[in-house]
Amino acid sequence: MLISGIIIYYILTGFDPDASPNNVFYLLYISIVLFATGFLSILIYWLKVRIIRKNIIKQYLTSSVRQAFLIAAALIILLILYTFGVLSYWDAIPIILAFFFLELFFQSEKISNI
Repeated sequence: MLISGIIIYYILTGFDPDASPNNVFYLLYISIVLFATGFLSILIYWLKVRIIRKNIIKQYLTSSVRQAFLIAAALIILLILYTFGVLSYWDAIPIILAFFFLELFFQSEKISNI
């Protein structure tokens, strides 16, 4: 998470967006996904432990990482669409709903296996 944060800072401060090659943007998006996944997984895990008050580490940690990755992936897709200038509410709402329903699918699969 620290390395991806450093890479994001270096790209944002050291490169001109108009003159940089596509590889820089790929590295930026991958770094943002890694940083957001790491940060959000820690935040979601902490919230689950504080709210539910049980110490089931593995169950909360795996679901927290999955949920954080889904949120980060949705944010990156929205960021890419914004970068191309084609993002609107009519595009954002189905993308967010798709990731929400994907998480519901994982939750229902977990419930049926118990």
